[in-house]
Amino acid sequence: MKRVLALLLALVTVFAMVATGVGCAGGETEEEEEDLGAEVSAILVGGEIYDFDPAKAYTNDDAMKVMSLIYEPLFTLDANGKIQYALANNYRFYDDRGEFKVDITLRETYWNDGTQVTAQDVMWSWWRILAPDFPCQASTLLYDIKNARAAKLGDDKSVEDVAVTDSEPLVLTITFERELDKDGQQNFLRNLTSIALTPVKETAVTKADRDDVWTKRVSYIVSNGPFAIREMDYGISEGEHFKTNDTPHEFRLERNPYYRMSQESTLPADTYVTPYKFVSYWNTELTESFAKFIEGSVFITGEIPLEERENYLSEAKISNLLSTYTYVLDNNDPVFANADVRRALSLVIDRQALATELTKGLSVPATGFISHGVLNGNKGSFSEVTAASDAALAATANKEEALRLLKKAKNEGYEGGSIKILVRDNKEEVAIANAIADIWEDLFDEADIYCSISVRAESYELFSIIESETEITLCKDVIQEAYRTSASDVTGFNGYNVLAIDYQMLSPDAFSALASLSLEMSGNGIYAGGLGEEFKTVSHVSGFNHEAYNKLIDQAHAATDMATRTDLLHQAEELLLSEMPVIPLFFNRSAMLVSSELKRVYTDFYGHAVLTRAELRNYHNYISTEEN
Repeated sequence: MKRVLALLLALVTVFAMVATGVGCAGGETEEEEEDLGAEVSAILVGGEIYDFDPAKAYTNDDAMKVMSLIYEPLFTLDANGKIQYALANNYRFYDDRGEFKVDITLRETYWNDGTQVTAQDVMWSWWRILAPDFPCQASTLLYDIKNARAAKLGDDKSVEDVAVTDSEPLVLTITFERELDKDGQQNFLRNLTSIALTPVKETAVTKADRDDVWTKRVSYIVSNGPFAIREMDYGISEGEHFKTNDTPHEFRLERNPYYRMSQESTLPADTYVTPYKFVSYWNTELTESFAKFIEGSVFITGEIPLEERENYLSEAKISNLLSTYTYVLDNNDPVFANADVRRALSLVIDRQALATELTKGLSVPATGFISHGVLNGNKGSFSEVTAASDAALAATANKEEALRLLKKAKNEGYEGGSIKILVRDNKEEVAIANAIADIWEDLFDEADIYCSISVRAESYELFSIIESETEITLCKDVIQEAYRTSASDVTGFNGYNVLAIDYQMLSPDAFSALASLSLEMSGNGIYAGGLGEEFKTVSHVSGFNHEAYNKLIDQAHAATDMATRTDLLHQAEELLLSEMPVIPLFFNRSAMLVSSELKRVYTDFYGHAVLTRAELRNYHNYISTEEN
């Protein structure tokens, strides 16, 4: 189902001295050693990505995959779920005169502009997402920190009151609301593996003047991960303000030369990152690009064409993506205001048939809202517990029960209306939406209720900024903007009432995803109304606001032991699946094929490719003959 992002090749570094001035190490020439590396064209078979802000990338699996390559959080999770040091290289939990704290020491590393990453950068980045006017469901990952929740809700606290300090330039000191036991400590560290909590550079954000601009231009994007974005070409004609598909739209990543190394470092450039460059193109037919993989000129593909999946899926590395492909409903629209109607629309969908026919088995029918990969407390699988319960979503349709619920709603005054589905513009999502639209139309017809259903596929919209008296055209992600806009003004999804997104779990903890559908825990903060209006708490973008659900989430947050907390979260998901404010469809997975020529390619716990040590055999066969 997913147009999963594919970084289709790794270019392994070869070192050479510039021909005009070869010298010894520490030599007497002004010329410096440069990476010339093999350059083989790659194809990015996923959809174009229009925003590289890690705090906003929770509607699109493709975007999350890129974030994991260009940003580095404090910790990461290996494929087995074990916490590994990343930006952090040490931590210590302790009691300080009745207050429970942790000191996290950062390793010496640098932004791709050569400036050092500090604890202040982490602190400012967390302040940013905890600001009351910055909708971000990742905020809940930080709610164990003293004053974090109060700051998000504007409860007489500001982000400066959040108990995170840079006690030293490379030491982050965090004070918690209460003491955390061993399970709680591990859970908090796992939350810090979320890309959404990775630091962003304050001056890079503020330089752009507008928060929706800084991650849309290469010249603004500053990142701290192993790779840096060096080119994003969407084929935009500046004067005419349109996109053209006639020319390749290049996407390029290069090694961050300052990743864990300063400008003064004398270490070899490939000490921490082996590949030098990834080059790909946005607009290339997937079938054609896959043929290049088969013929051997492309070495890794993160997507298999539908028509080839039966032949190659069994050979691929399959990974859970910790996300659920979900239809978010506008519960404030009368067409979805009745819970019986929402349940009926979910019950009538044959998830197994759609997964088999339209994703060829890559996607897995969702048995609940919480995806595969999320832990059941500190161990086990949350989704497996749900799948074994009475609350589990059935893989096949139950049209009889769906029709009964819809007729019941009609007898109570339900009159139907108009359903408008907004999806990303790709073949699989459009095919799924059209299939579901047909299923829903048949259901309404049998219930003798009028309801018009339409599907709209969009990926981007253009907007302009003026920089140095020059007009510059940039792209916005339509789905992401619709999701975020509805969070701040609660007016529906920009004219649509069903929004298809990859609902990210953000961490292996079920709490953050489930909390996003509660009122005060949604991460959307508060909304400042017009003149004379008071500030009000913003609900989930669906408009879902259920008193019993909110209470369960609050109780889970307050629980002091993991077993109680996990049980409360299962109760919350059960209630959610009963009320059905959002319709979970599939658990997302990725399928990666790697050539025998490319070694040391891994995936992490989130299903994202780890390419820092990728090595291409016989790289000299692919070196460009052009001069540097």
